[in-house]
Amino acid sequence: MKQIKKIGALLLAAVLSLSILAGCGGAAGSSGTGSGYPVTVNEVTVTSQPSGVAVLSDSLADVVLALGYEAQLKGKSESCTQEELSVLPNMTLDDVGAISGAGVNLVLTDTEPTAEQRTALEGSNIQLVVLSPATNRESLTELYRSVGSLLQGQQVGAERGKKVANSTLLTLDDIARSIPERTILPTACYLYDLEGTAATGDTFVGMLFSYAGLINIFESGSNNSTEGASITTGNPSYIFCDTGLREKILSSSKYKKLSAVRNGRVYEIDAATMRRQGGTILKAVADMAGAAYPELVEDARSDDNLSDILNESGEAEKTTKKTTSSKSVKENTAEKESSKAD
Repeated sequence: MKQIKKIGALLLAAVLSLSILAGCGGAAGSSGTGSGYPVTVNEVTVTSQPSGVAVLSDSLADVVLALGYEAQLKGKSESCTQEELSVLPNMTLDDVGAISGAGVNLVLTDTEPTAEQRTALEGSNIQLVVLSPATNRESLTELYRSVGSLLQGQQVGAERGKKVANSTLLTLDDIARSIPERTILPTACYLYDLEGTAATGDTFVGMLFSYAGLINIFESGSNNSTEGASITTGNPSYIFCDTGLREKILSSSKYKKLSAVRNGRVYEIDAATMRRQGGTILKAVADMAGAAYPELVEDARSDDNLSDILNESGEAEKTTKKTTSSKSVKENTAEKESSKAD
């Protein structure tokens, strides 16, 4: 019972802590922002605070939300399905006119553009920064610092990025310490598809297994490829997979002898939840830990579990942030419409 209370309390505390940090972020142009420039990230120098930002990556959008800087966003990619960003228009690198027309002068993405796309952006005086996904603790902190500094400067933004990253990582450590002691940790894997794509040890998703008290059978793999490794040989006790794969795995003759299949331990966790590197990281680890260690989410006093705690605290966070983030995003839209009318 103490362990149950502990993990629930630390997750709730983490969400509230991130919410408080985000709430202190402030909108563009508030006191303390706009300083700390120029900022150079990945050989791109931003000389002043961006007047408008488009984020074309759902993972980077998750980081922006964790930092509380969504008020600066004027566009997103279709993959950014976070509710807080639902009022923003969808954009792609192929439509520079739409990006420019929205007042965007900085684009954040985690995918390398084509030469044509880069040329078109440069021709419209729109800067592009490519930020690769984090693969470990150090690169996660650097990712948060980079996003923060680009949006709010080296002093304010970079410092906030460091604080939020530290809060997230400390919570992961707390979850790991809450895992019940076992002589042998259970084995597991995360499958993106049934064609050989799975979370490997050189990726951030692959690293999350250890925080959930699990051993990734594809730890030695690279670039999410299972080539040279066999799920049959690894015989995981738990299989986590993208949405829509569970029934296919359970009904496949290829997997029927696996321990996870025989014991019904196949769980769907949406790939977006696994790959997003903002506050969603905590939900991904909680989902895996909760499946492998049900004693962590079963409280005899109530029907609450880890998912309930995350959802409830998440709703509290949304209530707080919606009044600021959605309002700010809507104000940006209203301002744009007003400019058109003038």
